[in-house]
Amino acid sequence: MRADVLWFLDALGLGHVDLIGHSMGGIVAYLLAQDHPQRVSRLVLEDVPVPVPGSRVPLPGRTAT
Repeated sequence: MRADVLWFLDALGLGHVDLIGHSMGGIVAYLLAQDHPQRVSRLVLEDVPVPVPGSRVPLPGRTAT
């Protein structure tokens, strides 16, 4: 789904966006923001489970806890 969102952003010619995700869409949103931080200026998540510790690299500028 992350690749689908990236394709959609590219198809619309959107480079840098504010991204909002709810529930499963929030997971897709934070994965996209993690892998392509240059594409996301602001990230809003609602009702999203926290990532499994150690499963991904922390977002740039964030410290792992």
